[in-house]
Amino acid sequence: MLYAVSQALVRLVGRLCWRIRAEGRGNIPRTGAVILASTHESFLDPPVVGSFAAPRRPFHMARRTLFYSGETRSGFRTWLGRKYKVIEVDREGTGLGALRDAEAKLRQGETVLIFPEGTRSTDGSVQRFRAGVGLLAVRTGAAVVPVSVDGTRGLWGRGRKAPRLFGGPVRLCYGTPLTFGETTEPDDAADAIRSAVIQLRERTDIQT
Repeated sequence: MLYAVSQALVRLVGRLCWRIRAEGRGNIPRTGAVILASTHESFLDPPVVGSFAAPRRPFHMARRTLFYSGETRSGFRTWLGRKYKVIEVDREGTGLGALRDAEAKLRQGETVLIFPEGTRSTDGSVQRFRAGVGLLAVRTGAAVVPVSVDGTRGLWGRGRKAPRLFGGPVRLCYGTPLTFGETTEPDDAADAIRSAVIQLRERTDIQT
């Protein structure tokens, strides 16, 4: 219930305050394993991309340090992370544990939201996609929906402690799902997903 209410609230605020235009939502499969592979330029991207993907309720991959206050693990942040279906990524390690957790969720037919660039873009350009997203796609056969979110950097980019209450516009686009065979190299799959995202940004004929 908390997740569903939060999704609805973000959609409402997004449309009224941040002028979010969500396109291609019909491209998100209603059932089965789905990877949402999104660009990343703001702390707002996870709630925005995940909320407009409703009725799917994605698991989010997020760095483990977000759940710490200094050297101490925050119980409240950990509780929130569980409620909002966060898969923690240990950036100081190999990250394989998070990939295994994400793979398990996908094999259960869930949706996983991934930011393959690994960190927020400072200028809005699409950075190189890491191979992890390709590895998940190849190993699970999940439908990969390329996602472009453009404009959130102006609302809550690097250096800002909190998001702007009003701003935008933000263009959010969900593209046609991609699938990859077992013989596809993870790097090749990641490159193909990145190319689809870049093409998505250039399109103007996407239906909402």
